[in-house]
Amino acid sequence: MKIIFLGQTSVHAALIAANIYLGRLQDNKLCMIEGLGDISKDVSKPLYIGIDAVGTEVYTLGGGKDLWMVKKTIEDLRDILGFEPDDLLIEIISSRWDRVVAILRKIPSYMGGNHINCFVSKILLRTQLKELQSSTSKL
Repeated sequence: MKIIFLGQTSVHAALIAANIYLGRLQDNKLCMIEGLGDISKDVSKPLYIGIDAVGTEVYTLGGGKDLWMVKKTIEDLRDILGFEPDDLLIEIISSRWDRVVAILRKIPSYMGGNHINCFVSKILLRTQLKELQSSTSKL
């Protein structure tokens, strides 16, 4: 089985949720999550995060603003290709800070955009940890 955590970007809330699912978030320390807020890794394709104890592959994917449309498109493609719903699970992960993060992504890297994005994202998303933990506990 494969799980895709679908967020507005693949390196913010979706990445935190994927690491929570894999049991990698120790003592709620976001600084331990490799690539968090690194917009250079958000490259319009699924980002492989790891594999859990039972062999489930975990990915994140940035879907932009219309996450429900992206989810429906992936599910329809999965069905067309003949896979079962249990073969590929898509979990939408959103945060109340998604719009702020989207604005931060527009800061050019030569102006320190990546560093600003990482720093501010960690501060903002820390407030969402309980919600992200509860959304991944359902899986």
